[in-house]
Amino acid sequence: MIQVSMTCEKSRSKAMELIVRANGVSSVGVTGDSRDQLEVVGIDAVCLIKCLRKKIGYANILQVEEVKD
Repeated sequence: MIQVSMTCEKSRSKAMELIVRANGVSSVGVTGDSRDQLEVVGIDAVCLIKCLRKKIGYANILQVEEVKD
């Protein structure tokens, strides 16, 4: 679970586009009360955070879990 600064629909779509382009992503979902959290499955969280911080700005890892088949 990643929290990203997404104040408008444009920034939300830009964040989703960056995540979907990354290699290894199997699913992405927007969660949270203010729709500022992304649930991403299938990619290294640290690499993803670096990319988001470079392109969008504020990004923070909230929770990391092992994927269970």
